[in-house]
Amino acid sequence: MRNSALFGPLIFAIFLIASSTGQSGGHGDPCSENDQCLTSIGLECREQICQCKIDAIYNEEVSRCQTLAGGDCSDWADCIEEAYCGDNKCHCYGNYFPTPDGFCQKSYGYPCQTSAECYPNDQLICAAGRCECQNSLNQVWMERNYTCNIKVGFPCQPQSSVRCGEDMACVPHTPSITGYRCGCDKSNYLPTVDREHCRPGYAQPCSEGEFGCDERRGLKCFQGVCQCAHFPSQVWDEEQLLCAGVEGTMCSFYNTAREEPIHRCLANLGCNEIDGPNGNDAFYGICQR
Repeated sequence: MRNSALFGPLIFAIFLIASSTGQSGGHGDPCSENDQCLTSIGLECREQICQCKIDAIYNEEVSRCQTLAGGDCSDWADCIEEAYCGDNKCHCYGNYFPTPDGFCQKSYGYPCQTSAECYPNDQLICAAGRCECQNSLNQVWMERNYTCNIKVGFPCQPQSSVRCGEDMACVPHTPSITGYRCGCDKSNYLPTVDREHCRPGYAQPCSEGEFGCDERRGLKCFQGVCQCAHFPSQVWDEEQLLCAGVEGTMCSFYNTAREEPIHRCLANLGCNEIDGPNGNDAFYGICQR
C-alpha cells in the first residue's frame, strides 16, 4: 500500500520534469511556446505550430531546418544544400544564383535537365544539358553582372529585363523590329568583332587589360592609345574598321574557303595566294593590287 501511495506523485513529478526540460515537438506539431519544439534542429513555435524560422525551410532528408541564402548561419550544415556558410551568412555556391525568395538556382554553364533548374532572371534555359542563354545568336553571358545580355546591333526594348551589354545602350533604330537596337554608348567606341562588347576605337584612349582595345581588329593599347599592333605592316582601314595589311605584306585565312580572315589586306588590295606551311589548311597570300 505504501508503494502504491507513492506511485501517483512520482509519475506526476516525472511528467513535470519532462514537460519543463523535454523538447518533443517535431516539425508541424502543435505548440504554445518555443520550449515545446525541437530548437536543436532549428524549430520555433510560430502560429502555434513547430516550424522553421522565416528565413529557413525544413529538409526532410536530414530532418532539420536549413537557412536560405542571405540568412544567418554558424556552420555549413545550417544552410540549404546549394549554399555555404561564410561570414555568418548563407551564400549560394559559385554556379548558383540566389532567387528573391532565398533559394539557389543553377547559373550559366551548369548541368541541367529542365529549364526550371536554371535561374530565369539570368535569361537562361536548359539547352543541350546545360543552362544557356535563351538565344545564343543575339545574347551573350556576362560574368560581371551574371546575366545574358544582348549583343551589339541586335533589337532591344527600353526598360526590358533583357538588356544590352556593358558599355552599350538601347538606342532608336527605325529598321529594327522593335524600333531600337543595342549600340555602343560612347561615340569613340566600336563593337568588338564578335559583337559581345564595346571597346575603344583606333587612336582612342585605352587601358591595358580586359577592357582594352579589340585585338581581333588588330589593335593594341600602346602608351595609352589604341594603335595597330603590327604597324607599319598594318595600318588602320576606316572602311573595314580594322588594321589591315599594306601592299606586299602577308595575308591569311583560317581555311582555303577564305572564311574568318586572320590578317586582312587594305580594302583596295586583294589577297593573292602563295604556298603556306606544309600540313596547314590555312590560306596564305600577299596583299597586292
